[in-house]
Amino acid sequence: MRQIESGEDVGTLFFGYDQWEEFLSSLEAIYFVYFEEKQTEEGLALEAKACAGSNIQVEYLFERQEADGSWTVLRDWSSDPTLVLSESGYRNVNVRVVARRTGTTEPERYHYQTITLL
Repeated sequence: MRQIESGEDVGTLFFGYDQWEEFLSSLEAIYFVYFEEKQTEEGLALEAKACAGSNIQVEYLFERQEADGSWTVLRDWSSDPTLVLSESGYRNVNVRVVARRTGTTEPERYHYQTITLL
């Protein structure tokens, strides 16, 4: 605000809508991850989506929470963002997707959500 009030040009501090690709390439981290669910003939498909720099390759890990609170791996680290759950039986299940940069060992972001299996 001080820069604006003193009459300085602050236009270079922001990206415009026409600079979206430039903005994405400037990001150097995974900022958040989530997943969307969609019922298919094969089962419930979960598709992870990460907001990250366009130069960052992301890997995903899917887990399910057990009754004792522990987490069981549904699918280990993969660049494939989609997991299909073919389990049957109506119930709620807590699922988590974890994201990290390809080639690293430390998770950067995760998203936890309760889903309903049919």
